Amino acid sequence: MAGLIAFQDTREAGLLREISPEGQGQPPNPKTAIIIRRDVEELLTKMAGTERWLEPAGEPQRVLPVVVATRNGFKFGFFPLGTADADDAGSHSQ
Repeated sequence: MAGLIAFQDTREAGLLREISPEGQGQPPNPKTAIIIRRDVEELLTKMAGTERWLEPAGEPQRVLPVVVATRNGFKFGFFPLGTADADDAGSHSQ
């Protein structure tokens, strides 16, 4: 999974619409979309590398990458995924 936030007046809006739920024939959601991470992996790799978000093959996903399209280009955030009993309880944004 990956989070995606886009402003409609960005130059990347067309590309992002193609991979968004409404671009794939699903009901529109004008504010945010939850998409399959593999749909943005190429963009993540090209623009942010892989060190902060890509796990070795066969390991569970540990990071939620968030792609934000702004008027000034893409911005990226990487949020650790954990369990309720994990030691990373303070690492989640609220």
